[in-house]
Amino acid sequence: MKYLVNTFFILCLLLCYNELMATTKEFEQKRAAELDKRSVALKETQQLIDDTMSDVKWKEGKGRKGRAYFVYDDPVYDKKTETTKLVKTIGNGINIDAKHGGAHNIKFLKDLVGEDAFSDMLSGARPIDLDINKRAVKYNIELGIKYARNAIKDFDSRPYDVRRVAVDMFYNVGGNLPRRMPSFIDALDRGNYYEASMELKHKNPYGKKGKAVDMDTTNYFDQTTGRGKLNFEALNLYREEKPKTKELSEGVVLSEGKKMGEIIFNFPDNFGQ
Repeated sequence: MKYLVNTFFILCLLLCYNELMATTKEFEQKRAAELDKRSVALKETQQLIDDTMSDVKWKEGKGRKGRAYFVYDDPVYDKKTETTKLVKTIGNGINIDAKHGGAHNIKFLKDLVGEDAFSDMLSGARPIDLDINKRAVKYNIELGIKYARNAIKDFDSRPYDVRRVAVDMFYNVGGNLPRRMPSFIDALDRGNYYEASMELKHKNPYGKKGKAVDMDTTNYFDQTTGRGKLNFEALNLYREEKPKTKELSEGVVLSEGKKMGEIIFNFPDNFGQ
């Protein structure tokens, strides 16, 4: 009897061990997959930062007496109100105007260089140090990634070039991009990148919200010049071309084939009856 009990006990231990090992192995596989996913995400995030920084025009930022990296007033024109506001800026487009959304940059720079050095930069007494300038640019790009993730659902699963466009736009426009261009963000959310390209370039290309179609270019497209054009072209490539068709007599439809010059005749089932 004692022998049978011991055998049963050993069998139970073996079953528990096998179950535990299977569960442990499954956990390790899931953990490894999660770590791999995080590693890819970190690499792609760094790539987004590097690619966006590579597009920055480092020659920008000429301020007092045309000297680079001194504070200057950046004129921003608003087509809707036909007014131009001057935004106090330093370095490579770093907004340090508290009245126009630059409070976060002011805090960032003060934390880096101190109150006195920042006051000198703000007054135009000294330029921004090039290393501080690059760190501020990187900080704003990282903010752009954060804004994009918050605004666009499943952001990290989108095609890389779509993410790059979104980050570049948030970097240039700021966290209020969804408020300024809600139809653009909505098109990205729905995965319609061609439509997003049209919303990026034109004010109201689809006549949304009961308003007339307006193919005038957006403030973003006009003010970012080359960047706006490149971002438009990147998203515009996602256009799903539909073959041109023409309906002939008796329900016969003539359509283009996939090959150049290929013509396809589509006959209805009851044709000729």
